[in-house]
Amino acid sequence: MEPRKCYRKINDPKERLRIVLASLQPGVNKSELCRQEGIYLQQLVHWTQEALKGAENNLKRQPRKARERDLEKEYLKRENDHLKELLLEHTKEISVLKKTRVHNEIPGQITYALYSGRKIGYYPAWSL
Repeated sequence: MEPRKCYRKINDPKERLRIVLASLQPGVNKSELCRQEGIYLQQLVHWTQEALKGAENNLKRQPRKARERDLEKEYLKRENDHLKELLLEHTKEISVLKKTRVHNEIPGQITYALYSGRKIGYYPAWSL
């Protein structure tokens, strides 16, 4: 293979893996390989570390229950976000429709004042 004149950017993961696997072969001069491929030696070192980390993570055994817990955790997280939104909506409604107890002229009868914007309406307790 003829050495490349300039250094290039390799975005294709298959191409990166091919270069990393070639560098792991016994007796391969990494500097010469990098010159032939047109990459920096530090790039090759970084790609090799990433490939080994990825292989290690994929080879770790995850029990079936752990995967199910992850799905359950995602479901609970979505449900929690939904409930937070509902709580926010209800808090806004309550702040708009604040209830305060007001004693009426008739002893024993209680009315509530509902504040909604500018108007205040008085409703008997039995109508709420």
